Amino acid sequence: MSAVSTHRAEEEQLQRLGWVQDRLAGSGIRSLLVRRLRLILEQNRYLPAEPEWPLLVAGDITISVDAGRYLVHNDTMARFDDPGATADYVSSLIAGHLGPRIP
Repeated sequence: MSAVSTHRAEEEQLQRLGWVQDRLAGSGIRSLLVRRLRLILEQNRYLPAEPEWPLLVAGDITISVDAGRYLVHNDTMARFDDPGATADYVSSLIAGHLGPRIP
């Protein structure tokens, strides 16, 4: 994969994660869009930092994008095609963790 196509794919993932982030914010849920770098250190060698794919983090839930599908990682993994369905699912998970428990 060329650098241009890699950059384009990352920008698309950031845009898709931004859609979910906006929908979560509309539900009152704060999330953080994370762009990570991987740095490998070896003695007497320079290895440039490599970008890793972006993630959206809401509490202990992470959301990533792979092949146009949203992947929600918690104790299990769920897949969605739509940002709205993804945000609704994450909202329900967070509400279940934070909401009142009725005996």
